[in-house]
Amino acid sequence: MTRHIATAILVLMSISLTTSAQENNPLLISGELLEKASNLYDSGQYKKAVDVYREIDRNDTNYVKALYGISSCLFADSQFTASIAYAKMALSVGADPETEPELYDEIGNNLNEQDASKEAIRIYDSAIRKYPCYTLLYLNKGTALIRLADE
Repeated sequence: MTRHIATAILVLMSISLTTSAQENNPLLISGELLEKASNLYDSGQYKKAVDVYREIDRNDTNYVKALYGISSCLFADSQFTASIAYAKMALSVGADPETEPELYDEIGNNLNEQDASKEAIRIYDSAIRKYPCYTLLYLNKGTALIRLADE
């Protein structure tokens, strides 16, 4: 009989701790956060969008997309060095083959905006070898070549 009471007490304590933990750590739906941040980005509210992207946890499957989103917001806000840092962070944590060429393109675009067109072209060329069908790399490389010719 005492064994059953002890088991019941342990079960009740476990339920209580689980409920308490859920109240302290509400479930975030990262897809909704991505959409909210994207809408803020589209309306030119880059700093607010960055704050929303930062709500996505490192262990979330959308974390790399959030890092890319932060990088894009920083680029749009002319914070090129910080944008590169976030794009590189996204690459280092394991971007998927769909996102990786976008991140290389982002890095190249940032470099080009910082008048580092030669370095940008090296990034584009490296990414083109790896992702020859990603057409934005060619377009942005062309932009960097034009900028370089104008210098």
